[in-house]
Formats: sequence, structure tokens, C-alpha cells
Amino acid sequence: MALHRMQRLINDLLVYARAGMQGGELTAVDCETVLRQTLHDLQMAIMENEAEVTHDPLPTVRGNAVQLGRVFQNLIDNALKFRGAAPPRVHISARREGAQ
Repeated sequence: MALHRMQRLINDLLVYARAGMQGGELTAVDCETVLRQTLHDLQMAIMENEAEVTHDPLPTVRGNAVQLGRVFQNLIDNALKFRGAAPPRVHISARREGAQ
């Protein structure tokens, strides 16, 4: 069990390191669409953990859809991995601060 957890941690760290090295063109990214795909990809894990994932209306931002998808995936995956006794509850929202 500990070996499996350590391997997942190493894999997650490698994904994080690769994300920092990837450039790519910034385009308009619909966060709702990216989150919907992420939830679809994680559907089985969410159901198995009896997790609840909710979100406020999300904006379209200038960025990289693949990297944003990884952010959503890591957020939800971490909630599933590092949970207490209660089923995980994740809420995703965004807010504007000045020009950002």
C-alpha cells in the first residue's frame, strides 16, 4: 500500500514538473468545458469515493486547456486521495480581481 502511494506521489510530481516545462500557445479556454471533461474522466473515482464536486459558473480565460485540465484533475484527485473519514466535497469557483 505504501509503495503504491509513493509511486502515485512520484507520478504526480513528474506531471507537475512537465507542466512547468510545456509552453504552448495561449488561447481562449472555456473552463466549464474543461471541467466537464475532467469530471467525465474522473467519474468512476468520484463515484467510488462518494465524492461531491460542485462549481459556480466558470469563465472563459486565456490559457492552455491541457494545463488547466491538469489543474482541475489534480485538485479533484488530491481531494480523493487525501481525505478524512467523510466523503470528499470539492467546490470550484473563480473570481475577478482587477484585470485578472
